[in-house]
Amino acid sequence: PKPPSLLKALISQATRDHDIVLDFFAGSGTTAQAVLEQNKEDGGQRRFILVSSTEATQNDPEKNVCRDVCAARVSRIIEQLATRDAFVYLRAGRI
Repeated sequence: PKPPSLLKALISQATRDHDIVLDFFAGSGTTAQAVLEQNKEDGGQRRFILVSSTEATQNDPEKNVCRDVCAARVSRIIEQLATRDAFVYLRAGRI
């Protein structure tokens, strides 16, 4: 687990107001929270792309951390911060 405050500090130091932050191992969505909080604090318009595997297995084919944990958390954070931000949850299929 990463504290949002650490990621927020890194984002504030390493990005500009209109940058895109990529988290290829999104997990619970801490990076999204940090980006949204930093934007709220400094008026930035950073965007984020979060990527995660569904972690489905034969024993648990419905397991989807991205949908059930990450997307739910991002929705809650947007609501809590009362921002006009929005996000899209997309699911890619296997080729």
